[in-house]
Amino acid sequence: RRGVRRAARAQQLEEQGQDARERRVETIKASAPFVDDAACWARSVAFETVLGGDYGGEAPADARDVPGGSRFLQRLSGDRARAAALAPRERLKAAGGQFKVVSTFMPEPTKLLVRWTYTEKGDDAAVVEGSTTYRLTRDGGAIDNVEHTWQVRREGLGEMDVFNVALRQARHQRPPDASVFAWFAPAVRLAAWEALMEDPDFGGQLVRSELDDLTDQAIIAFVALMLSFVLLFGKVGYLLVTARGG
Repeated sequence: RRGVRRAARAQQLEEQGQDARERRVETIKASAPFVDDAACWARSVAFETVLGGDYGGEAPADARDVPGGSRFLQRLSGDRARAAALAPRERLKAAGGQFKVVSTFMPEPTKLLVRWTYTEKGDDAAVVEGSTTYRLTRDGGAIDNVEHTWQVRREGLGEMDVFNVALRQARHQRPPDASVFAWFAPAVRLAAWEALMEDPDFGGQLVRSELDDLTDQAIIAFVALMLSFVLLFGKVGYLLVTARGG
């Protein structure tokens, strides 16, 4: 009888665990890509995105080139991953555009794919198309892997239009405690890549990591030029004031 009771108890616990997993998965599906419930996140999460930079991970981001761009992977605590996933929500809302979940489906029991769009406000509103893929633990259904990507829909947009839209979206997608200034370089790198992809003469001669190096050089040159102008105008102003005083 003890054996029967143990087996019955084990089956009951298994059913309760399965019910809890199903509820957690349903919560994730209903709220993705902005999953707010802390219970839906594993203690450690692999967080991968198209925007480089520091998300507060256990180690610097691991960058890799993939067809159509680059991916940046960091291992985050569950709390940091949750905060990174939620950060864009209020920024996108404040920008006045329309966020829409296009589809949510599970091709596998441990994989959830969410496709979404963000339409900027205005008569000629640009559209950003994105996807967020979650890997869920087999036993509890908690999120332990996130792939968060997006791209500007290019129809009707020129290179500079694509650059500007991509720059704005990167600004919205930065982590919660990151200033716009700190994320200027990663945002410009991504925007430059998206603009290059729009160039009809681009035939895949560069991978994104190579363009990132060129973009960094351009940023440094631009900053140096601005500093030179500041110093020049300061010097001119000083000479003018000195001349008047004399």
